[in-house]
Amino acid sequence: MKRWMATLLVAISLCTNAQINTDNVLLMGRSAIAAEDYLTAISLFNRVIEVKPYLYKPYYYRAYAKFSLDDFGGAEADLNKAIDINPYMVELFQLRGICRIRLNDYEGAEKDYTRTLAELRDDRSARYNRAMCRLELKRLDEAEADIDSIMDDAPNFYRVYPLKAQIAFERQDTTAGVKWLTTLTEREPTNTDAWSFLGRYALRKNHYARADSLLSKAIALSPRRHDDLLARALARHGMNRFGAAIDDYTRVVDLVPEHFVAHYNRGLILALVGEDNKALEDFDFVVAREPENTLALYNRALLRRQTGDWRGAAADFTRLIRQYPTFYYGYHARAECRRKMGDIKGAISDETVVARANLDVMFAKHKRRIVKKVRKGSDHSLDSYDQLVDDAMADSTELSFGRLLAKDLFGKVQYRTPSETELPPYALTFRQPSEEKGYRSIGFLPEAARLSSLLRSGTLTLTASAGTGNEDFEPHLTAAKQNNPSAADTLICQAVCRADDYDYGGAQTLLGRALTAASKPQTKALIRLQTGAVCIKSATAMTEMGAEETKTRQALLNLAVKNLKEALADSGDARLYILYNLGCAYMAQGDYAKAIEAFDEVIKTDSRMPEAHYNRGLAKIRLNDKNGARTDLSRAGELGLFGAYSLMRKL
Repeated sequence: MKRWMATLLVAISLCTNAQINTDNVLLMGRSAIAAEDYLTAISLFNRVIEVKPYLYKPYYYRAYAKFSLDDFGGAEADLNKAIDINPYMVELFQLRGICRIRLNDYEGAEKDYTRTLAELRDDRSARYNRAMCRLELKRLDEAEADIDSIMDDAPNFYRVYPLKAQIAFERQDTTAGVKWLTTLTEREPTNTDAWSFLGRYALRKNHYARADSLLSKAIALSPRRHDDLLARALARHGMNRFGAAIDDYTRVVDLVPEHFVAHYNRGLILALVGEDNKALEDFDFVVAREPENTLALYNRALLRRQTGDWRGAAADFTRLIRQYPTFYYGYHARAECRRKMGDIKGAISDETVVARANLDVMFAKHKRRIVKKVRKGSDHSLDSYDQLVDDAMADSTELSFGRLLAKDLFGKVQYRTPSETELPPYALTFRQPSEEKGYRSIGFLPEAARLSSLLRSGTLTLTASAGTGNEDFEPHLTAAKQNNPSAADTLICQAVCRADDYDYGGAQTLLGRALTAASKPQTKALIRLQTGAVCIKSATAMTEMGAEETKTRQALLNLAVKNLKEALADSGDARLYILYNLGCAYMAQGDYAKAIEAFDEVIKTDSRMPEAHYNRGLAKIRLNDKNGARTDLSRAGELGLFGAYSLMRKL
């Protein structure tokens, strides 16, 4: 069976040098926006920009598409280019103002709306949005002047009432603020924000029944606002309505599965009402995402001890003791667990620590130290481990109630469940690449093309293995007698077959033999490139199968790095792909700083490789550089990796 050799990545044509009718393509892009097909719109505007980068319209329309996909940073970058080309179009400043508000750049947004109002003095939405920006910048008198001018022109424009209330709260005039919001509920009973704020205000005053009533009205109007559900759960807990509070936390978790506060608080109440196993599930969730969270560990340790999971409880108390060596209750509790497990020696050791601590206190040699606060999430010390996390009430009197006066268009791709798995390395394959896995770039290597030509010409013949029943992915190669190809070529192609059949160990063996047989530097570079890719894939497969962090996996990744570094010496045309694979290897090792350095080199050479932008964005996320990650993911989405938008929205 004759087959063709190809590189793993398929080509996507963004544009050619051939002439295109830009007016028609722009019209098609605008039609795609109208149909909320923002991904198609972006690809169409990309074509126009590549041919005619001096036009402002494709940048403007692409910015609108990106804004609709929640890519506010990418939209602002496009609008900056459009304004550089044509600084006289007021709609550019209007859209950029909205983007800047979403990016919390209120000073920049205020300037954009001032520029808009210089030409459109009666634009109510621009004046309203500028008032919001000035309020966020604490320029209260200027914000109030904008609001008053709107109320003079439109007394029934009730949208400004929350802003008036917020200004009153900023001036510490709580009575006036509540009055504005109460008036708003009377004149516009469907205003969710007003009911929500009044309910939160009542909760802060510990008026639980009133808070429950007001928040229930807000929730009836907007059932999917999880912050209101969270606040109502706190109110219901204050009224000892534990079942109702648990129901609210469950609704929050249904809406936002990753919500830390809802899981934590629900776990506490479940433990309080005796639902220990369900409570453990919530604390397991919290600890899995925040392994150093003191409160979650403490509560889980107590629950595990209560349910007879002595080994699990001892493990949690051990982790707490490592963080707080003077946490003597932890030693006492662990001693009990160890005795239940039959570890008498360990129990005696813990009890000795507690006894010595008691003696120190008795003779005033050691004063009790304040335990430091939790790293994130709840902000409570171990002394108040059973307190609810009051996240819903944080800075509630400073919340912004304004809604941007712009049509919200949301595409669908950014609401998909994002994948936080890095894209795979470049490799040779006989399989048909799938765009679902993110293969978008052109992967062309002269050495791979030479092997392809040998297959096409019949110099190398690919035949099925006998008795396998799988002719596609378990083939082997035989050498055609008349041309007598090199042993290295045959071994490389055999190794590709093994890797396609997920026999990574066999592929590594064949590649090792091929490296010994190869004589040309470019062939050796290709072999090392493929070896690195196979090692990375093998290590990734171990992780996906649930294997623990093993020496074998680390050895595979070390071998990948070694081969890829050696390949750089003879890289030639393969250098770009070797560097990309090196970045993938560092990502798999968890060395994100080195991964970023490798992807930096790739992008310097070819800024149009979306996989490099995507993986660099993931590495930055893991280093908590969210702004840098957004920039990279925006570029990856612009270049065709549209799954980047769902990940960017999660940020």
